[in-house]
Amino acid sequence: SLNTGNPIPSGITNSYAHALSFIRVLKNNLHNYPSDYKLKILDLGSGSGLFAKYLLKAAYNENILDRIFVILADFSTSALKEIKKLRILRDFEEDKNYKFIQLDIFNYQIALDLFNEAYELGPISACTLNYIYDSMPTIILRPSVNRGFEKLQFRFLEKNIGQDFKQEISDEELKNNLSYLKTLLCDERWIDYRIEEQNELQQKYFYLVENENYTQQFAYSYGSLAITENIYNLLDDYGFIFCAEMKNNPNPLKPFEIYANSAAHFINEPMISKLALNMGATRFYTQDHFLQKIIYFKNQVSVDQEFLKSEFIDSSSTDLLMDLKQILIKLQSPYSKKIAKFAVEEITKLDPYSCFTLYMEAQCARLHGDQDTYFKKLFASTAVDYFNDFETRVYNKENKLENSESKNLYM
Repeated sequence: SLNTGNPIPSGITNSYAHALSFIRVLKNNLHNYPSDYKLKILDLGSGSGLFAKYLLKAAYNENILDRIFVILADFSTSALKEIKKLRILRDFEEDKNYKFIQLDIFNYQIALDLFNEAYELGPISACTLNYIYDSMPTIILRPSVNRGFEKLQFRFLEKNIGQDFKQEISDEELKNNLSYLKTLLCDERWIDYRIEEQNELQQKYFYLVENENYTQQFAYSYGSLAITENIYNLLDDYGFIFCAEMKNNPNPLKPFEIYANSAAHFINEPMISKLALNMGATRFYTQDHFLQKIIYFKNQVSVDQEFLKSEFIDSSSTDLLMDLKQILIKLQSPYSKKIAKFAVEEITKLDPYSCFTLYMEAQCARLHGDQDTYFKKLFASTAVDYFNDFETRVYNKENKLENSESKNLYM
């Protein structure tokens, strides 16, 4: 999705920097548990598996790997099997450090391993939610002039360019044209919303809507409310939920953001937090340039405000990481090698194991004439390029580019 100009921002959450912040929160909470207690971490919506990999690496570097067990949970078994096939977690031991679990969090009482055997999920000591809330069932409501509420409906339509409309578009077309969704027209309408006609989850949490005095449209994030309650019920006495989400909606009339051919709903964080607080949670919240980060602690004794302020408010490792990435991506001239060296040294401190960092280390070494380091880092980056995100470019001893006609020095 990088080619669309508005990529899915998974590079922030699938980073060692983000995982290390989570592990530090967990480590700061260890004193509340017996020394022989193993903390289960539910990585909900594991996706590519990269966050779990960096989480385990961070735990190892913080000397708490033996205290944790990571559950990679996803609705899709094929996604979990792909993580296993690509050996993304090859540095760690399955069933000792981690386990793959098929899970529908709306029906969390039923969890299955990859052999379809039942798995006892709880209690858990922490749950990570990286861009999960924005993919949950959501509807957009607004107050009606006739009292009550109206619901927004929208549909995407092909523009009439003198050709027949396509009845459907294939998966292959969507993969090859990552800007397809942006070429469509968005048609919308408002209809009466009667809560008695809605599904069980919408009815269950509607009291949170009725108790607020909304004056304009808003997101009723009932799916996020439901999974928050379900996860909260899984937590042990000192557990917490760790959320990373896209920033708050700067335009209250814009209900979603398009990333490639996906539409992600903006979430109603105040409503979700109100539910969590009603259940007894203590909330920590901050928003930096790229993310809003929310932590719901089940027990007040787990909350260390000074530590949280130092880790997430006084600095932001994820902000620094993304800025450094942008600097390195945009560098073009070989005369920028001093800038490249500084940026590479800084990004290596934040995200040392990623394919991106290793690739940039290789290119920086090449610019400085260090051929040995160049080849070493290039091959290291290739080894962790699980999804073919980079074109491997090898330079010969005369420093001429092979296997690529690109003139861009970095990407």
